[in-house]
Amino acid sequence: MTIDELPDDAMLRVVSACPALPAVAAEAMCLALTKLFAQFQHEGRCSEFAITVAGGGSFMLLAWVGSPLSGCSHDKIAKLLSLFEQRAAVALLAPPPIVMEGDGQRQFFTHSQFKAAVIEGLVARDVLMWDTMVADLGSWRAGSCRPLSEHWAYPLWQRAQALAS
Repeated sequence: MTIDELPDDAMLRVVSACPALPAVAAEAMCLALTKLFAQFQHEGRCSEFAITVAGGGSFMLLAWVGSPLSGCSHDKIAKLLSLFEQRAAVALLAPPPIVMEGDGQRQFFTHSQFKAAVIEGLVARDVLMWDTMVADLGSWRAGSCRPLSEHWAYPLWQRAQALAS
């Protein structure tokens, strides 16, 4: 099943990759996660699922139909991500949480890096921001990349702007 075939209310976990996953690593990771989710499906943890790469390798989308996954299931996912994180030298488990899209480039920021960039005048109010904290597929489809003024990081931007003044 592809991600396009899943309903909007499918649960979603967005895994950020910083820097973006190379194509070979992304393909291998999709295969490993597909095998894991097939086991989840066999065990009744989900009825349908799809795994895909988005944003040119910057995001891995894990979508499933059913209840929220248990802590044990998320631990199994984390174990797989840890293996790929080491192999591909890419942050998957704790990448910087703020993802900005500008000038054809995707940038990842910690909160302090974002604040510093705003104070330096490097982040405009209308820049596009990725929301990796959405909980369902419909939210991702409706606006995973939207203007900063509509993003959860906007209050951070406002506070940093006040400091810059």
